[in-house]
Amino acid sequence: MLTRTGETVREVCTGFEAELKRFNGEQDRVHLLVCCRPKAQLSKLVNSLKGVSSRRRHQE
Repeated sequence: MLTRTGETVREVCTGFEAELKRFNGEQDRVHLLVCCRPKAQLSKLVNSLKGVSSRRRHQE
């Protein structure tokens, strides 16, 4: 499950012109290190990461 979530997070980051530097986690949480533009809207990035990963996890 973590592998698939990492792929999803990487796709979302690419869409926001951000780079996923590190990804790891446990059964109930993940840890991300993301590099993005200084003017990036972090709240939108985080909301998208949470929403897309949750939706895909429930679909699968």
